Amino acid sequence: MGNPQNQKEEHLRAIQEYLIKMPSLSTTITKVLSVCNSPNTSANDLNKVISLDPVLTGNVLKLINSAYYSLSNQVTSLTQAIIMLGLNTIKNLALSTAILGTLTKNKSLQNDTMDIFWTHCISTGVWAKALALETGIVKSQCEEYFVAGLLHDIGKIPLIHCFPVVYLEIVAAVTGKNLFLHTAEKAAFDMDHEETGKLISQKWKLKGDISQAICTHHHLQKTDDENYDFVERVALADILSKLTIHDPEEDFVEDIFDETILENSLIKTFLKKHNLTLSTLKTLEKTTRTEIENARLFMQITKG
Repeated sequence: MGNPQNQKEEHLRAIQEYLIKMPSLSTTITKVLSVCNSPNTSANDLNKVISLDPVLTGNVLKLINSAYYSLSNQVTSLTQAIIMLGLNTIKNLALSTAILGTLTKNKSLQNDTMDIFWTHCISTGVWAKALALETGIVKSQCEEYFVAGLLHDIGKIPLIHCFPVVYLEIVAAVTGKNLFLHTAEKAAFDMDHEETGKLISQKWKLKGDISQAICTHHHLQKTDDENYDFVERVALADILSKLTIHDPEEDFVEDIFDETILENSLIKTFLKKHNLTLSTLKTLEKTTRTEIENARLFMQITKG
């Protein structure tokens, strides 16, 4: 058997090499994020930046004309599409286009493991958006919750890519047991997906809510105060996604779901804080099924 310390050092080197080779976000995407974050931004300002990027331009027009919005007339004007979608949606689409485009180019990751991975991420995004709406977040800001849920586990990508066999073994070892995947990752690689997610966030200069959701969704005590409520919703969405995605054709299994509520302090605290009930979550679960299908359209567009 090899020396465990040497193995961990090899794991760290492999992850670091993967991250070094990972492309940075394009200049266009960086400009879009900057323009969207400016308080005086207009649709024309954003049009000038987006129009320089044919892929992003195409994705904006695809999204506004997709079944996700179900418009009666096709939109062909980029400026009109920007106005109709709103700055938050444009920012999130740009970010998702860049990140998912980068992460899905690697053909070695297009397998059953990645299908399961993206299904969970989509489900988490839908749940995060639903929880945001249910707890009074302005609708125009809720898409950011979806994107945060979609991207919350991107730190798993380097681990899956660098150690596909070992990672599958870890997933199998924790599935169906009262064990945490991020704890098993830490034991195997001396780094979990929050830590690798932080490295990706730093490389891509992600900041604020989405970055915090990537880096601390399993350790809310590490979340900055100003981002806590946002990340709390994403963390809860992560749990609810795992709970409901095992058997998507069936309703909640009452005893399993109720038992989880009773055992999970995060869920209990969240429900009490927002004056929600167990029945509220069960109602949301039914609505998320349709939304998950709509979100798949968003994924197809952003993945190109």
